[in-house]
Amino acid sequence: MKDLNDLYIFSLIVEHGGLSKVEEKTGISKSKLSRRLSTLEKNLNIKLLQRDSRQVKTTAIGEQIYQYVQSMLKEAQNVYDLIDQCQEEPIGTINVSVPIGVAERQLPLIVPEFMEKYPKVAINFIVTNKKIDILKESIDICIRVGSSKEVDNNLVMRHLGYLESVLVASPEYIQRYGIPKHPDELNNHKLLSNNLDNENQIWFFENLEQKLNTSIKPFIKASSLTLLMSLAQDNQGIALLPLIRCRDLINEKKLIVILPEWKLPKGNFHIIFPPRSGALPASKVFLDFLIEKMPNLINKMQAIT
Repeated sequence: MKDLNDLYIFSLIVEHGGLSKVEEKTGISKSKLSRRLSTLEKNLNIKLLQRDSRQVKTTAIGEQIYQYVQSMLKEAQNVYDLIDQCQEEPIGTINVSVPIGVAERQLPLIVPEFMEKYPKVAINFIVTNKKIDILKESIDICIRVGSSKEVDNNLVMRHLGYLESVLVASPEYIQRYGIPKHPDELNNHKLLSNNLDNENQIWFFENLEQKLNTSIKPFIKASSLTLLMSLAQDNQGIALLPLIRCRDLINEKKLIVILPEWKLPKGNFHIIFPPRSGALPASKVFLDFLIEKMPNLINKMQAIT
């Protein structure tokens, strides 16, 4: 690309009617201004100005080019005005990848507050449980629940909280089939699992004294937590569920926690994003909002009364 500064100098000469006034305005010597103008005319292979000792006047083609340059400078100023506006008030569109459960349960509780605070920020929520290549798909922020070991070195991970898991069954199921006193007794019951991988699965338990890897045979396997929760409510078995999904039913005594003295693995609730340097202000404020709001919301949604 040719040096656009030469076009700017040309426009200044036309605007101020000569080299002397441009020298006063910019501090660039008349001899240097003259050389820059001559270089521009040589590169364009046209005559832009008619000059004599008293005045500078544009040629016909020079006048047309001057009008184009004025439009170009105006658009360039619009760019800087937009940047200043973004710095003063976040504006623009960001892409956020989020799991289905988080989109349905947590985000509706906080996103309205964000939109009220930052009305000029638009958000595209890509709702999926599949892992996304953040950089390839141009994702600004990715909300995830689970392992954070796979985070790319070019990305940043921020932990927001842990999601607890619990074993639950309905009071009617417990009355009919009894309640297990130890993880080893689970296979005497109908078990509901959201892991579709294997016929025989391992559930991990831990208490103050020991850790156990218990092999279980699920009665029903489903990738839908909503389905498993409904089946547990309908007396169909003991389900392994995130506490955040079934907390209300536990507090309402519609589901009972099984083996409460044993802890199950926790899910890591975290966000992944490119480094903040160079990020849009809109992305930065949504990141800060998630970091501020999510930890308390996660804890609140897992409180058993």
